[in-house]
Amino acid sequence: HQKQLYRATNTDKVIYDTACELFHELWNGEPIRLLGIRTSKLVDKAEPEQMSIFDLQAAMEQENPKSEKQEKLDKALDQIRKKYGEGAIVRGSLKK
Repeated sequence: HQKQLYRATNTDKVIYDTACELFHELWNGEPIRLLGIRTSKLVDKAEPEQMSIFDLQAAMEQENPKSEKQEKLDKALDQIRKKYGEGAIVRGSLKK
């Protein structure tokens, strides 16, 4: 089961939410042996985004007003994880 994001992202929340959405679409309540998440089509952050004229309306509808705030949060989290390790900050739903 897979899903391609409409736009490139470097926000872990978008990837996490998409993974959860896919999981809930298929999970029937039975134990799971293996669950994997893969990313592809990686691009440099500075690379411009190519859009078609038909995508303009959809892109405007998906525009997130919190994207700048989310970007600052992601940058701060990355700095903390780099300094103190990957386990320094985790989502509450992922704690063991």
